[in-house]
Amino acid sequence: MTWQRWIRRALRESGTGHFHVLLATLLSVIFLKGFEAEHPWVHNVSNMGIGLVLIAAWRSTSDSRKARVVGWVVLAAWGLLKLGSWVWELDEGKTDSLLILIFGWIVVRMVLALMRREQVSAQIISGSLCAYLLIGFWFWAAYGLVYALDHAAFLPIASDVKPASLPEERGDLFYFSFVTLTSLGYGDVTPVSAMARTLAILQVIFGQFYLAVLIARQVGLYLVQKRGDQA
Repeated sequence: MTWQRWIRRALRESGTGHFHVLLATLLSVIFLKGFEAEHPWVHNVSNMGIGLVLIAAWRSTSDSRKARVVGWVVLAAWGLLKLGSWVWELDEGKTDSLLILIFGWIVVRMVLALMRREQVSAQIISGSLCAYLLIGFWFWAAYGLVYALDHAAFLPIASDVKPASLPEERGDLFYFSFVTLTSLGYGDVTPVSAMARTLAILQVIFGQFYLAVLIARQVGLYLVQKRGDQA
């Protein structure tokens, strides 16, 4: 048995393969996004990574063949839109608006599935981390659409930022999304329009509620489960 088959078998038997792969893919894309401003070719690589994220996320949350077929159709539509943005130089913020629906559907299904679980396992932990990171991806897509409709929606205020350097061009919307999700708020990119500010407020609320409700629930279940094992 080759090492590839051994890994696939281990993942399949443990039941944690999908969420572990999804988590690794999410972290890889987040890492790559940080270098888009310095290396333009990274943008294409990160876009392929987002495609892998969507595939892994849909596989992790689809429990029927029909749901998988619908997922492949939606992912194919996003792929065609992304290809059109490259060929005809369309605004990626508008073409990526489909990501709002895709990421939203995935996050809702994942959170509901996690809330129904009564046992805490490695799969549940990975799924919880994935859902939290996917919230950041959803708001990134939403910020991209807002910026595509109104280029004055965000203001780069750092002193070393050139006036012609816009948030979407420098990949700052992705950075801004995760800084806001964690309520860190460095202030180097600022929401100016009413819609951008509203989304930022909602993201902070969702991020804190997620940690306070779902993660706290899982910690409580883990402690109960551990006491039961020791009894």
